[in-house]
Amino acid sequence: MKQRTASLRGVILTWFLGAVVLGVFTLGAMVRQRNLATRASNERAARQRLADLQGPVRIALARGETARVQELLEGAASRADVSEAVLLRSKTLSTNLAFLRDVHLVAHGDRTIGVGPIRGEVRSRALSPAYAKQLYDWTGRVLERKRTDLRWLSPPGVAERMEVGQRISLPKGDYVLGLRVRPLIRPVAVPVLLLVVLLLMGLAVPLANRAATGRWQWLASGAGMAFMGAACGVLLAGYETWVVRAPASTGVGGLLSTGISQGVPGGGVGYVWGLVSLVVLGLVGLAWRGTGHRVASAFKEHRIAMAYIVPAALGMIVLVLVPFAVGIVLGFFNHCDGRFEYVGLANFTDILSGGGTSVTDPLNFWFTLGVTLLWTSLNVVLHVSIGLGLALLLKDPLLKGKGVYRVLLILPWAVPNYITALMWKGMFHQQFGAVNQVLGVFGIDKVSWFSHFWTSFTANVVTNTWLGFPFMMVVTLGALQSIPTDLYEAAEVDGASKWYQFSRITLPLLKPALLPAVILGAIWTFNMFNVIYLVSAGEPAGSTDILITEAYRWAFIRHERYGLAAAYATLIFLILLAYSLITNRVAKGAEGTFK
Repeated sequence: MKQRTASLRGVILTWFLGAVVLGVFTLGAMVRQRNLATRASNERAARQRLADLQGPVRIALARGETARVQELLEGAASRADVSEAVLLRSKTLSTNLAFLRDVHLVAHGDRTIGVGPIRGEVRSRALSPAYAKQLYDWTGRVLERKRTDLRWLSPPGVAERMEVGQRISLPKGDYVLGLRVRPLIRPVAVPVLLLVVLLLMGLAVPLANRAATGRWQWLASGAGMAFMGAACGVLLAGYETWVVRAPASTGVGGLLSTGISQGVPGGGVGYVWGLVSLVVLGLVGLAWRGTGHRVASAFKEHRIAMAYIVPAALGMIVLVLVPFAVGIVLGFFNHCDGRFEYVGLANFTDILSGGGTSVTDPLNFWFTLGVTLLWTSLNVVLHVSIGLGLALLLKDPLLKGKGVYRVLLILPWAVPNYITALMWKGMFHQQFGAVNQVLGVFGIDKVSWFSHFWTSFTANVVTNTWLGFPFMMVVTLGALQSIPTDLYEAAEVDGASKWYQFSRITLPLLKPALLPAVILGAIWTFNMFNVIYLVSAGEPAGSTDILITEAYRWAFIRHERYGLAAAYATLIFLILLAYSLITNRVAKGAEGTFK
């Protein structure tokens, strides 16, 4: 094999690209670890402050010592990390409307704020309407939660703080003890200088080899990249342990020794670190093969064209590729209480196995997939058939007022689909809907459209058909204009019937235009979220949900299962990718129709 020679410029450029990738990832991972550890430490301190105060306050309330409660709150508010301490009493005004409460301010860390009701004309003047509403909403949140309620607040112009509250239940009623706490535990410094030094040491390996022998330069460059990847892994593993021990840090030596003893980083950070390290080593392989030189030459030769496409490429990377990659990676994690845990293929196996439900259960993936395929195929057939039929009618030279008909028939496509969906939902209303009113004229009883699967599914299909046929009609009209009229004249001379002309001339020549439209229409319909969500809302019992709405419900309705929703999205992508590859092969056969 011919030896690949390496220039100093190529080695330095390869190192620079690898150092940027590793440096950005490592720096971002350390900042994330620092923020998570600092947040957890401050939340732990805030809960401890509340726990220390809750016992004495409960005892004082049980004894009816209101003055003692006031002293305790004043003492708590005097601490450096507590900006406010309040005690509120709540009484429900209605058994049917539990959110209607009569809330009283029992005690406050600031004596200038008078106690008493927080609503109505008898409210203390020190309680502004805005602050009274905050206390009222705070009371409701704490009472509705079974555990300590904690929120981070960062209002404009005000330092960041935490709002933590705890319910105290006594025979006299429910009390809410609340603190507003300033986060005093400061973040541990990120060792940026150490990171830079480790990255520079990765360049020192190929430079030392060049100064010594000058041979096997790309091998030495790969060794330097491998050293940088390993060093970043040690730094991440050590910092992950170091940041939890703050502020009792151990210095640079302790950081590196801790990282070496810990091994590779844990959790999702470790998997991403391994992937990034492989990508960086791949840069050396590409440079060895001369790919980097060819890319650089192409950029130099076509620099003007590249300058024009850079904004679009950046937009595609930021808006498409990055969210796509994040969505795929998220499918391997489980989200619970704001934290993500790596679970591997568990989300995918849970989905494909049905999650312990039967195939006829709407929560079963295969049931939803069947509904989605039925929904897609039926809609596409109706779109194409109706659109083709209307296009043939509008193509008739004897038809008068074609312009008016075209405008009217394209209106369903012009109106935003969510508006149309809401209109059709109202039309299918059991009591006041126009559809049941029309059925009543013919003596048919009113139908509860969303109480049964097939009627609810029919309502969805009718709505989406109304939205989709104009697109197929426009595509078919454009394709019909391109068919030479000589073919029809020759067929008529030969005595061909209308059906023979349609099946042997029109349909074959429409294939090049219709097949891409059918492929695109099927993908649109497969992911038609608006109609399902706005018309039937999955009723009854989620049986008319399709895959995309099912993913939405796992993400935002069913306990924020973001990982499961991302796994659903990945499976949807794979299904549509397979469909596109198959249909593209079919479409290639129609490319030479006019040749």
